[in-house]
Amino acid sequence: MEDINIRLHCERLNETFDLTPLFKSKKEIIIGRQKDCDLVIPYNKEIDLEFHQISRRHCSLIFYGLEKIASQETEPYSFLYIKDLESKNGTYLNNRRLERGKEYPLFNNDEIGLASLTLKLKICPKSDYQKTD
Repeated sequence: MEDINIRLHCERLNETFDLTPLFKSKKEIIIGRQKDCDLVIPYNKEIDLEFHQISRRHCSLIFYGLEKIASQETEPYSFLYIKDLESKNGTYLNNRRLERGKEYPLFNNDEIGLASLTLKLKICPKSDYQKTD
């Protein structure tokens, strides 16, 4: 984890979320509207009516690290996975709806859809951290 950065960029919110510090302290992070989620999607009832379609606990990202790659028998190899947490409106990976509760591998530049919000995944070496925006 010391030599990579994991970020999610949301053009619509004009915000980039650095997940690297979160994964240093935990294996799984929760994304949703609920205040106790690791990554809280901001929601204002008067302004963002469509963000209401994002569940309180919508999906999780799971960091397995290199031990997961070593145990995989077929390519493509991944150390980061996404799982829908029984969200009402679904989680999408590159425009494909995910099956609830099933883990899917994530790769650099994948797009994660939560209702009308798209998050673009950026995985890069620390040395390229400033170059990927």
